[in-house]
Amino acid sequence: SDESVTSTKLGTINTKDDSTTIQPDTNGSASVSCDSGHKAVSGGFETPPINQGDGPALLTTTAKKDGEGWEASATNLGNQPGELKVYVHCLG
Repeated sequence: SDESVTSTKLGTINTKDDSTTIQPDTNGSASVSCDSGHKAVSGGFETPPINQGDGPALLTTTAKKDGEGWEASATNLGNQPGELKVYVHCLG
């Protein structure tokens, strides 16, 4: 018998995301959770590219699973606001 795990046996994986704008010289965080009854299987974050001398410069200080969700924190060392986006992949 074939005991391999296929997508039909695994279930559906959905991605949820949220974001926050971090002003220059400040800290910020964003978090997102799976719907009730769903399990967080992975996650991550995105920040804008760092441009030398001008623009946002987000230095990520935390990115981790948080219960059935994902959270990330960053400090903006640049001179323009920057967006921190966090996402979670949910099995359910």
